[in-house]
Amino acid sequence: MVQIASGSNHNAAITDEGKLFTWGKNDCGQLGHGEGYENMGLVPELVAGLESVKIKQVSCGHFHTAALSEDGELFTWGWGGSFFQGAGALGHGDKTTRHEPEVVQALLDDGLTVEEVQCGKAHTSLRTSDGEVWSFGKGEYGRLGNGSSSDLLLPEPVDLLLDIGKCTKIACGSSFSLALMENGSLYAWGRNEQGQCGVGGSMSMDVYSMEDYPMEIKGDLEGKRVVDIGAGYGQALATVETGELYQWGMAQWLAPRIVLFEDGETKKITSLSCGEKFNAVTADGDVYTWGKGFFQKKILGHEDQKTQKFPAKIEGMPSNSVRSISCGQKHTIALS
Repeated sequence: MVQIASGSNHNAAITDEGKLFTWGKNDCGQLGHGEGYENMGLVPELVAGLESVKIKQVSCGHFHTAALSEDGELFTWGWGGSFFQGAGALGHGDKTTRHEPEVVQALLDDGLTVEEVQCGKAHTSLRTSDGEVWSFGKGEYGRLGNGSSSDLLLPEPVDLLLDIGKCTKIACGSSFSLALMENGSLYAWGRNEQGQCGVGGSMSMDVYSMEDYPMEIKGDLEGKRVVDIGAGYGQALATVETGELYQWGMAQWLAPRIVLFEDGETKKITSLSCGEKFNAVTADGDVYTWGKGFFQKKILGHEDQKTQKFPAKIEGMPSNSVRSISCGQKHTIALS
């Protein structure tokens, strides 16, 4: 396996031959194994509809999945949406649920080559080979970055970012998005009731707080070059060129603050991911987790269920062995 991805309740993994395997919940067809497949996949199974396609990247949302081929073609499947709840996160121009992978034809018609795709709860963002950011799906809370709360059934560019420069990495939280630009600056948009956009403000924010256009995240990140990002349900993480890790959100920090480990030091982070009210990173091949652990069924991977204020190393895993991690809603998977 060379890449892993966790959604709310399902997972995906890609082999070095470009084969895609999925497992977990399948109530909306998010595993891609076809209509009639069981509502739960207990072990990884090959996504047969992509067997002839070499997949290089995959992302899992709450109820849908997106996979990118080596040729830059985007395939999506899972929940399409409904009249009352909206959506369109599959990008096929309708709200029909797909139980098998289907190529997003609109991107081919526009001559776009996709370099990266990320899934949120009910929206999808992608980065093209030209460094453009496009989005589609549920527009509530401005998570599509176009100044509107309307749904988009087909991909459209996030216009404001076009004037800023090229994007090098994207991340989707539950209802918000991040874009890392070529110059190392970081932008966020979408729901902001927990400070997950990191643009500052006051604790008087209510459940309707949002940023419907991309806003630059500054604070303690100002003047620093961001190199990696991660987004969760109501929080986000970023690492900078000098190696420090920053976090914001979870109704605790409205702007980025540096993360110190249990020993009071910083560590060089090689992989990072956010779940629901918890985070995980790898440093020197070891996994560190922190966040709200109480009543979470040992969600942090430690022997107790205590809340961890600082990243704590998970014991019991082979030392110096983990290369990447991915957090779902209440679980984490790691690639050795």
